[in-house]
Amino acid sequence: MCAIVDTNCLPEVFARVGRSRGGKLFYDWMTTGHGKLVVGGRCRHEIKKSEVVHKWMRQAKLNGRAIFVEDVHVNRKEQKIEAEGGIISDDPHIIALALISGARLLHSRDGALQKDFTRKEIVNNPRGKVFPTEASAKAQRTLLENKSLCRC
Repeated sequence: MCAIVDTNCLPEVFARVGRSRGGKLFYDWMTTGHGKLVVGGRCRHEIKKSEVVHKWMRQAKLNGRAIFVEDVHVNRKEQKIEAEGGIISDDPHIIALALISGARLLHSRDGALQKDFTRKEIVNNPRGKVFPTEASAKAQRTLLENKSLCRC
């Protein structure tokens, strides 16, 4: 299964100390479980700003734990989304990445992006889900084990 991490959750997932329970579970899922992180377009460039995450991504790509989507495809889709309007968030690049890659799990604390990502009219077949940062470990694990949330 694959997922997208919004930059507002990078510290929660990749911090070496002070990582939340949900962040640790998500990180472990990507590094030792069946999870893969999807990046491309502006999302990939935002991740590069964090040396820790960028280093992890380089190794994850080699280990098959990261999926890189060509920027040109994500950027083209992002421009189309912006032109059409209809989203409330300022993250058309994340919506574009999900639509191009097939990733349907998002780790984000941005309420507007969460609403866009879970709207049937925007992300569908399968519908987008948001990783429940504040939920129980059981609810988090259940979502991470849901193999239908990825067409990657």
